[in-house]
Parts: sequence; C-alpha cells; structure tokens
Amino acid sequence: MIFILHGKDSFRKQLRLDKLKAQYLEPGTEALNYAHAVNPELKDFISLVQTPAWGLSTKVIVIKNFKPLENKSEDKEVEQITQVLSNLPESVVLIFDSAKVSGTIKLVKGLKKNSEIEFEEFKEFSPWDTKAPAAWLVKMSENSINMGIAEHLVEHIGPEDSSQLYSELRRLQTLGRQITTELIDKECKGKHDIFKFIKELAAGKTVNANRELEKLIKEKEVHLGLVAAMSTMLSKYLKLKLSEQERMNKDEQAKLLGISPDRLFYQKQEVASMSVERLESLLSKTLEAENKTKKGIMSLEKSLRILVNS
Repeated sequence: MIFILHGKDSFRKQLRLDKLKAQYLEPGTEALNYAHAVNPELKDFISLVQTPAWGLSTKVIVIKNFKPLENKSEDKEVEQITQVLSNLPESVVLIFDSAKVSGTIKLVKGLKKNSEIEFEEFKEFSPWDTKAPAAWLVKMSENSINMGIAEHLVEHIGPEDSSQLYSELRRLQTLGRQITTELIDKECKGKHDIFKFIKELAAGKTVNANRELEKLIKEKEVHLGLVAAMSTMLSKYLKLKLSEQERMNKDEQAKLLGISPDRLFYQKQEVASMSVERLESLLSKTLEAENKTKKGIMSLEKSLRILVNS
C-alpha cells in the first residue's frame, strides 16, 4: 500500500502519519520494520522499498521530501520509480511525506491512475475560514462536539494554527465537562479578546468595548489584521441581520454566511442586540480607520478609540 501525504500543514500531516504507523506497524517491531529517509538517491530508494518486512509483520517506510514527486524527472527515472512502486512487496507500506507534489509532472499523473495509491492533501487553513478547521475538529473529537461548538472554538483561537486548535480541544476534553460555548468563552484565550472587542462594539456596549480595546492595546494586538477581522465579522453580522429581515430560512442563511446550521444558532444569539444601521455605520468607519492608518494620517490606535466612542 502507498500513501502520499502532501501539503503545508505539517501538524495535521504528522497526525495522519502517526495514525498510519500505529495502524500498520506492530508494537515491538519498529527497530526491524520501520525505515525513514529524506529525499534518498534513486538507487538507495529502490533498495529500501524492495526490502520486505522481517518475519510475518508489515514494514513501514516513510520517505520525506522525495524530489521526483515535486520536480520534473527524466523519463528513464520516472519509469524506474513507477516499475518499483507497481511491484512493491505486499508486506511493505510506503508513505511519502512532502510539502507539495506537482500534479503536472509525469510521475504524479501516472501514480494517480493507480487505485491502490492514496493521495491525501493537508492544506493550511485560510485565516478567515471557520468551516474547514471546525469540520476537522469535529472529526478529531470523534463527534463529541458539533459544528457549532467547533466553529465557536475556531473563532476564539483562530483557524491558522491547527496545532493550537488541537491542543485546546484536547485540553477542554480533559476537563471532564461537556464542551459548550460558555466553557470555551471561560477557558480559551487565543484570539478571544479580539472577537470579544468586536462583539461588544457591534452591540453598542461602549464601556465594554473600550475595556477590551485597552486590553488589545496593552497586549500589542492592535494592527491591520485586527481591522481585517473587524470587517469580516461585521460583514457577517450585517448579512445575518439583513437575511432575517428578508425572512430567509436557516439553510439559506447558513449558506449565505458560509457557516454550518449549528453555528447559525449561536450567531443568531450574538446579533440579537445589534442593529442594521449600527453595523453599516461601523463597517464604514472601520474602512475609514484603515485608510487613515495606511495613509499615515492617524495611528490605528487613535482611530479605533475614536471609532469606539463615536
């Protein structure tokens, strides 16, 4: 069996690699039946993968950053590799681990035609996408949390760092309590202060928003990334409020916002005290604050203080 794990999210890729090793490698046989190499020469690669397992066990071979999968190779080399992989000993499980594979090169195109070879891609999560990392968290939790709870956790931590998301999920599970939005609000930090600031601001709670802004300033979290987060969240809040006015059903609303129906329930609670007029005004003022900062007219810190109290 051959697995090709590729993508820049090294943490999720490593989790998958560890799972495959646990699945195929018998305990106590690692010294004899596990091999690891980083971009080996072709002759060394061939020798390594053609060596069967010791005894009646399965041999696991991990090849990291194998250049023929990432860059164009000579036709003769491609033919050699293809032939070797098509005649892999039954007792061998071969795992390629690479930051990228090029779908345009001849070797990869040929391998994709083989149904016994599994390609698994591990892309880094987009900075403003909550659905993909939330779906992954639900899977990693073995469905002990739903999409709504998972998306709430992603919003607190931020979607970019899968390692931190996974660590927070496991930490919450060790508390021995049901994971709820309230528990996440209490226990998780990450980007929590950023999102709390935006929620208080959108709800018109000026005193609370000022307090949260001062925290962000003290923690040096006031930057253009904060403005981007404000624009994204305020836009989502506004879309939801407008969809409610248009009496869209839940499925239509969830699709419009790019979130799960489970998360929609919690977002409806968040926007209950917000008005369309205030959200439209805040979006306009957020863009104005960003422009003033980029043009050097006013510091972002001062712009945000004015915005909060306007």
